[in-house]
Amino acid sequence: MTLFAASQKTLTKMLSRRQLLKQTAALIAFSEMTGLPVHAETTFTFGNIGGSWGDGMTKAFSDDGRFAQKTKQTVQQLNAPYPVLISRLLAQPNNPPYTVADLLDVEHYMAADAGAIQDYDLGIVKNYKDIYPTATQPARNGLKNWCASFTMPLVSLTYNTKHVPRPTKWEDMWSAKYKGRIAIPDFGWYGQTWLHAVNKQLGGTETNISPGIAAIAELVRKNDAIVLKTTEQAIKAFQTEQVLIMPYWNGRASLLQEAGVPVEMAYVPGTIQLHNGLVIAKGTPFREAANEFVNNALTGELQLHLTRMFKYPPSNKTVKLPPDLAKYATPANALDAVVPLDWAKINEQRVMALDRWNKEVLG
Repeated sequence: MTLFAASQKTLTKMLSRRQLLKQTAALIAFSEMTGLPVHAETTFTFGNIGGSWGDGMTKAFSDDGRFAQKTKQTVQQLNAPYPVLISRLLAQPNNPPYTVADLLDVEHYMAADAGAIQDYDLGIVKNYKDIYPTATQPARNGLKNWCASFTMPLVSLTYNTKHVPRPTKWEDMWSAKYKGRIAIPDFGWYGQTWLHAVNKQLGGTETNISPGIAAIAELVRKNDAIVLKTTEQAIKAFQTEQVLIMPYWNGRASLLQEAGVPVEMAYVPGTIQLHNGLVIAKGTPFREAANEFVNNALTGELQLHLTRMFKYPPSNKTVKLPPDLAKYATPANALDAVVPLDWAKINEQRVMALDRWNKEVLG
């Protein structure tokens, strides 16, 4: 079983909070499937997906932020897919495998609902007040100021300007003109989120996904849409013009532009805003240092390091992008186009949604 397949299978089983809290033996299963050792947090540990993204965050928020000098702590990375990171925390919340973790919305809500994370200490995390409101997670399960994104990642329509006129809505992907040269994200990548965004635009809700499922199934079956599972696949598809239009990330689209690929982003109604946000494990013995690390992540000057590396705009609204980065700013109309999503309901419906996706979209 591959790591991706194991993570997907595991995440499908993670959806009931009650089940998660009962099945503490799940940690052993995760370790067996992923090859990651079972261990508790003995040094300051940063959980993230690894690769250039994990290294970039560590450099920006630890090395360049002089974290070790201030806290006398060095940062150890624990790299794993998001589903594995959250499952390991929920399997041993009182003896966490990491101090802080970079997670996305699905995992944020799972951690909050399980009572496995803690609020930021705003006496230390003083930059929290400077973050765009849409880049913070709302109060949940007794938590008030518990998660804020350090970038502004948006997903909307990325298109090849040589072959596609500027789209104005998701439905433009269904044009027969692009048959065979359309791509959509796999459910286990960010397809689940995109499904709900499209579904809402078509009149559905988080608990009624039939409009979205039917539309995406038609896109795959009648327009031969390609289902992609990774950023690397998407980059290659755009570079070779195998794909002319797909829902994609703003930062990644900017990287394609820098590489000379003729693409642009159209922020259509139903644009998705996700949250690359750090959460602090409730049982960590490094509480003060954890808050210092989060404060670094919300520091505008340090966020600019990530903008230079990955082209995502900073979430700190006090930052004035220098001329060489100004083109990566979040357009005002982009945030106006964002669709609100109820992540708690999305999590509750995940097993059903994945089953319908596999049977009706891929089947």
